Amino acid sequence: MVDILLASYNGGKYIEEQIQSILKQTFKDWRLIIRDDGSNDNTIEIIEKYVKLYPKNIVLIKDEDKRLGLCKNFLRLLEYVSADYIMFCDQDDFWFENKIENTLKKMKETEKSYSLSPILVHTDLKVANSKLEVICNSFFKYQGLDKKVFSIKRLVCQNSITGCTVMINKKLLELAVKGKNSDMLVHDWWIALTAAAFGHIVFLDEPTIYYRQHNFNQIGARKSSFSRIFDAKDRMFKTYRQALSFYDCFKDFENESIKAVKKYGELLYKNKAVRIYTIFKYGYTKYGFILKIGELFFC
Repeated sequence: MVDILLASYNGGKYIEEQIQSILKQTFKDWRLIIRDDGSNDNTIEIIEKYVKLYPKNIVLIKDEDKRLGLCKNFLRLLEYVSADYIMFCDQDDFWFENKIENTLKKMKETEKSYSLSPILVHTDLKVANSKLEVICNSFFKYQGLDKKVFSIKRLVCQNSITGCTVMINKKLLELAVKGKNSDMLVHDWWIALTAAAFGHIVFLDEPTIYYRQHNFNQIGARKSSFSRIFDAKDRMFKTYRQALSFYDCFKDFENESIKAVKKYGELLYKNKAVRIYTIFKYGYTKYGFILKIGELFFC
């Protein structure tokens, strides 16, 4: 069984296509758990239609809380997980029909090699426009990212794992949820850090979804260019705070990964010269020349 978590909010324009793409999966033993964050369009009506049609496969979580935001909406959904494997789903994408089957196959292969370990499997994506016309066949190429960079020192400053492609096992879930009250920036970044610190991250080198880009993406894909230098200005100090929060959550473990996270987080309290020295001496560097320049200027 695979639990698929979908955090919805005003997704009426695209969510039906997404649900239909999940219904067409070659792997059939799944449950789609949806929680809406207070939509004021027709999102709920669409979801409830599919709940009635597929009551064994599709569940709508109803509670009194609204406007939690994307991260907290997904964290709330994690409370309803019962399957051994968990996937995350955005309301506006479109899954290839073998997404679950191929990702689960990779997960089980990895579990044979690393028994009882926390494991995260992620994949590439095809970047598409609002009509699902392909912009780029590889999200990693489009973003200028290295698809096989999983080290904790890289992940602590730059997330290269896209949540809507991710599958995690229950062992990783049990660790990751310890940070539900932390200063995490986004849920998938926190889960990736947890996997890097305590388990294994594995990349399935194929796209498994159309990653739809439109005017209302909460995160989205941005082509690599010099304009991205300024991304670092907004992000750097938030990553220090997230690192400190991560360390505080897992400090009892005190392995080398946790020590590395702590060292990075403590840059929040250092002067710029020390930050630059530490970042480049110890390898807390973003991937790509453009983002490294931004890191240098705004750390």
